[in-house]
Amino acid sequence: MNFKSDLFSKKNLIINLLTFLFIVFVFINFMHNNYERYEKVENLDGTNIISNEPLFKLKTDNLKNNISERLISIERYKYIFNRNCKVTGNMHDRHKVRWVRAIIHQELLRITYKINNIAPYYTEITLHSLLIFVSLLLLRKFFFVEDKYSVFYLLFFTYIFQQYLPEYTYSVFDLIFITLALCSSKTKNFAVFLATCCLAVLNRETGFLTIFSWLIFNNEDLKRFIAVAFSTVGVFLLANYDIVSCIFQPKFFVPMEYQHGQVNFTDLMNAGIVSATKALLINYIIPFGIGFYFYYKSKIKNKYLISIFLLYLFTFLIATPAHKMELRILLLPYLWVFVFFHGKKNTQQKTLKPHAL
Repeated sequence: MNFKSDLFSKKNLIINLLTFLFIVFVFINFMHNNYERYEKVENLDGTNIISNEPLFKLKTDNLKNNISERLISIERYKYIFNRNCKVTGNMHDRHKVRWVRAIIHQELLRITYKINNIAPYYTEITLHSLLIFVSLLLLRKFFFVEDKYSVFYLLFFTYIFQQYLPEYTYSVFDLIFITLALCSSKTKNFAVFLATCCLAVLNRETGFLTIFSWLIFNNEDLKRFIAVAFSTVGVFLLANYDIVSCIFQPKFFVPMEYQHGQVNFTDLMNAGIVSATKALLINYIIPFGIGFYFYYKSKIKNKYLISIFLLYLFTFLIATPAHKMELRILLLPYLWVFVFFHGKKNTQQKTLKPHAL
């Protein structure tokens, strides 16, 4: 199939345009729902309200401008730009190794703010929507599956972005990096794969897991896998040389302390059976269960793909809060590849069936 001509056919142009607009509208809804709508106000004399408690009012004016100002605020990156090497036991410690993507992103938003004070609002929506859309296009191009799974991709994305996601940008960039790594692995494009992995580890430390994507389609080429591993570690250490002593402390990345303001597993143990079951279902059983199901049903069982999937499950269990929905979008490209291998089984069965008659 000629993907380029197919992509620009009249029918697909309309479908792709509608798909992109759908992603944009979902992301706009998410931005508005994620917005801090209330601000603290003083209890002024002369009012009819008498209270010793803090008062808040609904911020309804200048929504786009307020979101833009929040996006360019240095407060969003205070943990990242603090380069003091200190292990506090807070999960924000590890944010310090994520400064490269963050500073470029913030600078982009600041430049657009100088052009127009609501431009960061539109830039944020367009940037993230494009990354999610391009990820879908690439997966459709390099891993052909039935069209219904494009709907699954959109439903999965939509469900996740109905939640409160404080670190959505990291996960959206992870999504595109994982997609690029899988596509370049399949096509054996080593240069693109290496560049993608180096960028991925600078976005978030979970980017190191993308290195293993090379083995899904190139497990015999261990030399290049080792080269990518050493290169990405070197890039990561070089970018964070000023806090390198912290990097080699396990608690810097996986703090064992109770994380206030997060849903910890101890909270789930003390919660009711319904709440605990719901949290486990939507955060672990359903997203990972989909991958395990297609792996089990596939005739072609790629042991490297399932191993990477298990690595993500292990990482989510030990290094992230129990309810961190934005991280589940990282699984989408891998779920697509699971479906791809499952579809190859079905294709083989259809091919073999006439010969059996």
